[in-house]
Amino acid sequence: MMTDATKKAELYRMVMPDHICPYGLKSKDLLERKGFEVEDHHLTTRAETDAFMERYGVETTPQICISGERIGGYDELRIRLGIDPLAEVSLSKEMGLPLCFGRRRIEDAQQAAQTKDSHEVTAG
Repeated sequence: MMTDATKKAELYRMVMPDHICPYGLKSKDLLERKGFEVEDHHLTTRAETDAFMERYGVETTPQICISGERIGGYDELRIRLGIDPLAEVSLSKEMGLPLCFGRRRIEDAQQAAQTKDSHEVTAG
């Protein structure tokens, strides 16, 4: 169990003049509501965001670290905090994907599978 001394999080999110990442805002809000002290790192340009993702080998932002451990994005944060974990586990199992795959990527995989199925039906 986390103590007050360990409730620290680092958040890396896009905050640009023409775009503020909605999942970054949701992550910050959720962390703060759960009592975390958030060290909020803004990625202010596309180049800075791309360099961050390449450096850490990630495909999306935001990225969250809790007590020095990289958690992942917003979906993984929700799972880590015990919010909707069964829905995530069920969906991941249904798709045959690892739990850390993330809801957005699962939805993309579902859409790709539906497109593939519809092509097979029309081709047959």
